[in-house]
Amino acid sequence: MPTFFHVVNQFPANGQVAALRAALETQVRSRQAEGFRVGLRTVMYGSDTPFFRIVFAVESLVELEPLHGASQQSPAFTATMAALSARPPQLDLLQQVVGRPDGAPPKPVAWLRRVEFRPVTGMFVELRAALEENTREWQAAGARMTLVMARSGAPR
Repeated sequence: MPTFFHVVNQFPANGQVAALRAALETQVRSRQAEGFRVGLRTVMYGSDTPFFRIVFAVESLVELEPLHGASQQSPAFTATMAALSARPPQLDLLQQVVGRPDGAPPKPVAWLRRVEFRPVTGMFVELRAALEENTREWQAAGARMTLVMARSGAPR
């Protein structure tokens, strides 16, 4: 089960949604063929939507180094991304805190719902404990959910 997720959010320029998606699909398939555990999602709800989220799954932070080396793109690809994007990509590093229950097989997922919580100053430990407990209770009741914590990235 992956422990860390390196996330790249790409925001399409006006009128470039389909072209950016096609370029990213090609790039993700190429990375999958190289053995990377990577997927592409479309974020459909929110102030900057639609945008595309590329997620690389790794077991440890050590695995991010070859990922970084593989992310060095050709100048032509970099120019294409710049032309199709409204702004530079946003990068995040997430750590899984509560994964799937032991023995739960992964199932295909068509839609994801993401809820973000930000602790009041000085209340991080309490918020994390409450979220971990809540996640485990929902999992015990049959919910397919995990808890992931942002380790770095742009503030939202």
